[in-house]
Amino acid sequence: MQVYNLKPDDKTHKSDATFEYTVKRGDQQIMQFKETSAEMKQTGDQITIERLLPLATLAPGKYTLEISATDILSKQTISRTAQFSVRAPLDTKVAANVTPGR
Repeated sequence: MQVYNLKPDDKTHKSDATFEYTVKRGDQQIMQFKETSAEMKQTGDQITIERLLPLATLAPGKYTLEISATDILSKQTISRTAQFSVRAPLDTKVAANVTPGR
């Protein structure tokens, strides 16, 4: 996700933003974490967010990822959501006996 047009501080010329990530399964919140632009060491008017999720800790099923970005200086927030699924691991004994493409 890329966030554009963050307002710079008049004195420091740095942006100040917070980012909140939430993973849900249905209405149940599974995990949540936050970080700031200062923690990310990105303080320009544009920030690119790229994170890995610990999917191995999730049970098989359908999930929703919600990302909210708040520009502290302009007091504006944008949010995006994405759906994803976690599948059960393949049984390696069964997978070894399956011919690809058949």
